[in-house]
Amino acid sequence: MRERLPHLPPERLEALVNQAGRNFGELSRLVLLEAAKHDPKTPLQDDPALRPLVLALSAFSPEADPAFPLELLEKALGRPLERLSQAERALLDWVGEGLVRPSLRSLLPEEAPKELHRLALEFFPKENLFRKLYHARKAGETRVLLALLQEDPARLALLPGLWEEAKAWPRQDLEALAAVVVRYRAVLGQYAHPEAEEALRVLSEAQNPSLRTWARIKGAEAKADAALYREAEELLPPRRTSSSWTIPPRRRGFWSWRRWSAGKGITRRRPALWRKRRGFPWPPSCRTGCTCGGAWWPRIWAAMGRP
Repeated sequence: MRERLPHLPPERLEALVNQAGRNFGELSRLVLLEAAKHDPKTPLQDDPALRPLVLALSAFSPEADPAFPLELLEKALGRPLERLSQAERALLDWVGEGLVRPSLRSLLPEEAPKELHRLALEFFPKENLFRKLYHARKAGETRVLLALLQEDPARLALLPGLWEEAKAWPRQDLEALAAVVVRYRAVLGQYAHPEAEEALRVLSEAQNPSLRTWARIKGAEAKADAALYREAEELLPPRRTSSSWTIPPRRRGFWSWRRWSAGKGITRRRPALWRKRRGFPWPPSCRTGCTCGGAWWPRIWAAMGRP
């Protein structure tokens, strides 16, 4: 012990021996913890007895919110608190109200198994938004994560660096996150943000034409926000050329009918020519080319399929 812990006073070494009792394995783990306090590179997870607890602490105690319920820890370890050894208890710091946190968080590994994050994702209620987002991200549950973000894009503020990480996602999930990023940056007025520009580029190459159109509109908003109005107009989807007069406006009203009929040559001045084109029979009242008008319209409508 003196060789591994030369910096400790004799009183502390004696306390470690008394704490371990006659259990040599427990004493070796306590010595390992003391050595880790002075050398953060000490791999605590290499000890088979400490490894489950160390990994659980790494998964359940993010830096932004390190405290978590003791019930979750007992569920992950599969044993109650009373069965923890002295070395394991030394890794816990009691917060109160059934909450614990790691006493030496700097010694924990950066990554933990996804199964532990899935366990935490199921354990925490939806009201604990940060925990749901954090564990869904670490567990690789992109569907759950996207559903939470689509409800409120402002939640992206709780997940820094997610966009860079998502570039390795499947294309469909990446496009869904890109839409969330654009909505989030648009609310903040940050159209020129690199993430917003990259997200718009992803959406402009989407297979879904609706997403491409939406991306062009948002791109036009970005140009207009920068006072580049001509470029904004060029990004807008082309205006639709109205084709409403190429078919008879069966129920569009009288003036719409007159406008369409004028474009088709169905005017009071040219009834004979139009009837000849369409192959309509001459009614008895129009054989001389009179302008009877209204008497003939019902038969024209019926011929064109108007009910």
